[in-house]
Amino acid sequence: MLMLTQTRRNFKSYKQFEPKKAADFYGITAENIIHGGVNLLTYLQALINKSFEKHFIPDSLKIGTLFPVFKNKGDCKNAKNYRGITVTPTFSKVIEKILKIKENCKIKLICQIPLQRGFTENSSPLLCELIVEEFERENKDLKTPNIYRPSGCKICLRCRGSHANLIKRLHQYGGKIGNINCCAPTCADDVALLACNPLDIQTMVDIAVDFSKREGYHLQPSKSVILPVKSKAKSMETNLGFWKLNDTVMPVVDKASHIGITRSQNNSAQTTVEENLKKKPEELSTV
Repeated sequence: MLMLTQTRRNFKSYKQFEPKKAADFYGITAENIIHGGVNLLTYLQALINKSFEKHFIPDSLKIGTLFPVFKNKGDCKNAKNYRGITVTPTFSKVIEKILKIKENCKIKLICQIPLQRGFTENSSPLLCELIVEEFERENKDLKTPNIYRPSGCKICLRCRGSHANLIKRLHQYGGKIGNINCCAPTCADDVALLACNPLDIQTMVDIAVDFSKREGYHLQPSKSVILPVKSKAKSMETNLGFWKLNDTVMPVVDKASHIGITRSQNNSAQTTVEENLKKKPEELSTV
């Protein structure tokens, strides 16, 4: 049985709310909870404790509003180019944050490797782009070729056949990655391959394709492109259509996006700035 919530834990959960978010199905926003005062805190605490005592979450907290968000690529009239964002009831988020505070203390990441930043609290996943940046800068210093290949995976529910293998794999990876205990199943759907040799890139692509076939998911062909970064070093010459994904030629592009950061053949920093300037003011606040 879950223990009753405490006032200080409720206050801590309220501080984790992000303001300026969309209202939920009932018109309640995060600001209503944050600035509700002690009376609202006491009332919500009584409701949460009663729910925990009865082991019951009402159906009114299990609904949400689905908003389509354009991916900023492709035809805006095609539904496939939209991502669905579901806004859940604000009160249910309070319960989620309280449970997270109670459970996170039981998770000990003693042997976490420095590059695995996605599992660190209050740490942005964009830090993984530092690896790509460091790889590019080091190759410039060493005057070696630099080949960048971003990739993505389709949503598992769109895969054909059984999902048993995928669910089992996610459960195993989520419970433990090596000797690192994790709090939830995780799956990387945005992957970048880096190499100095064209043959190495193709080898890694073949390994990824073989693994995807064995595990029953599909790689995203529209995101699988090749970006050769220009440098003073002379790279190995390749024929047209050298890189292939499932016998399909991967296009060679002059710029590509990975985790929201655009990389280009010449000046990635300038390209990223130009892309950010095209965004709306409300989107820039999250960059």
